[in-house]
Amino acid sequence: MSSEPRGLTLDEAVPLCTVVTARALEAAGIRALAVKGPTFTALGVRRGRVSMDVDLLVDPTRHQDAEQVLRTRGWQLWAIEYAYRPFGAHSTTWEHPQWACSLDLHVEFPGFLAPASDTFEALWTSRVSVPVAHQPVATPCRPHAVALDLLHALRDARPEHEDEVVAAALAAIPQPLTPDEIRQLATFLPATGSVETLAALVRSLDFQVEGASTPLRSEALDRWRLRQRAGEAPLAWWAYELRHHPWLAVRHLARELWPTEGQARTWAKSKQIPYPGRRQVVQLRAAKAWRWLTRSAAARLPRRS
Repeated sequence: MSSEPRGLTLDEAVPLCTVVTARALEAAGIRALAVKGPTFTALGVRRGRVSMDVDLLVDPTRHQDAEQVLRTRGWQLWAIEYAYRPFGAHSTTWEHPQWACSLDLHVEFPGFLAPASDTFEALWTSRVSVPVAHQPVATPCRPHAVALDLLHALRDARPEHEDEVVAAALAAIPQPLTPDEIRQLATFLPATGSVETLAALVRSLDFQVEGASTPLRSEALDRWRLRQRAGEAPLAWWAYELRHHPWLAVRHLARELWPTEGQARTWAKSKQIPYPGRRQVVQLRAAKAWRWLTRSAAARLPRRS
């Protein structure tokens, strides 16, 4: 029999890491909420499944302090240097040599269009505690967790498919929301700027949103819609930026065409290939873009009978 200790599996590491990291942040006086993963399973809003990482939403005003806590605990940023992220840097991913899971530190969550601090306060005020690895962990209350989980599903869904996505997600919830919990959403959505982004939820559950009169129209909402269509139109964000911020668009395009050394290394890491050099990364990215363009062009050509 081998005498070497067995490493933690993902199923073991994620709940344990959630507790350990949440405790470390709490000891530093930093408010944090565990989201998704085992906490949402404990809430009864998500079916149990193995999570690949730990997700923590921290007080936006203490985000840098939270990152320092992670560094003192041996965590390192996964990305050597992030490339431009057109839809905002809402989180950073961390890795640790002794943990089988990664950790996503969120400062905000896509789809909540209110200021990040307002959204966090709304979530924090109604937080609950659930057992994770036999220890209490702070997490959003059930209706707020459902809203957050739905936004996670909707961010890659085309607007015309939102009703289907929401209906399927609500049907899969192990413990459906009660009438009282649905009423909580009526005030939560306006407070977090998610009346428009979660309009399909309002339609599905048929409740009246408090204080919502005119539809929200903002750059944040425009970017949310662009994000939803990123799969079918990956350069739509650049065209939008060119119209509204032309100089930024030109600068970002130049960086996409010629990434920094750190960005090139991060790209290679994301593809799980040995780093071939900056010039080679540019060539690989250009070849990938060309294949996408040729496939897109071919898909638009009329088919011969």
